[in-house]
Amino acid sequence: MATTSPILLIAGDHAGDHISENDSGEPVLTISQFIDELWQGVYSLDSRPIRLQLDEDVDDEDWNRIHDQARLLGLANRLDVQQREPALAAAPEAARR
Repeated sequence: MATTSPILLIAGDHAGDHISENDSGEPVLTISQFIDELWQGVYSLDSRPIRLQLDEDVDDEDWNRIHDQARLLGLANRLDVQQREPALAAAPEAARR
């Protein structure tokens, strides 16, 4: 029976090494840590999707950096970005638009 890939939470590099997990206890990787793991072959051992949830501070340039490195390693087709749940604090702002 195949298991589902865990969702990897990706934060911007400015988060540094001081963030290792979120409030729910799930591991958090910075962009550089994730790219290092790509190059170390961590995600090459199977063919499951690489499920990512990007922190709000990960911008288009950061995403392009992740995708370009995954493409170089032949892993880009396995990247599966999960939609973030909208933050409750953002709801009033969204309603004003």
